[in-house]
This record gives sequence, structure tokens and C-alpha cells, in this order.
Amino acid sequence: MSKEVPKGGDTFKGHHLPEGTKVGYCAWGIFRRPDIWGEDSNEFRPERWLDCSQDQLRLMEGTLELV
Repeated sequence: MSKEVPKGGDTFKGHHLPEGTKVGYCAWGIFRRPDIWGEDSNEFRPERWLDCSQDQLRLMEGTLELV
């Protein structure tokens, strides 16, 4: 999966990315991170969105915005 850097470019972690650059990522890996989704990150458990703190919810939502 990839996204394209918008017009004018962007900066990520101090690195300039020119507009039109394709940026790839591994969605499978992002959604299996136990530090974000919990030790049961390999399990389908949609209720994790209801059973979490506000800080954890912000972290999970931020990850979705990335993807």
C-alpha cells in the first residue's frame, strides 16, 4: 500500500519528501503492534475500542490516520 506526498512536499522525522513521492508502509505490521493494540493484537477484538483509556484511544486513532 502506498500514499502520495501532496503538492508542495512534506517533512517526516526531519527528512524532506518531494511532492509526488510514493510512500509505502506495511499495514499488516502496523495493526499487529502490541504496544499500540495490546498483547492480543493478533486477535480480532473490536471491543478494544470500547475497553481502553483515552490515551490509548488517541494512539489507536492516530495510527488509523497514518494508514
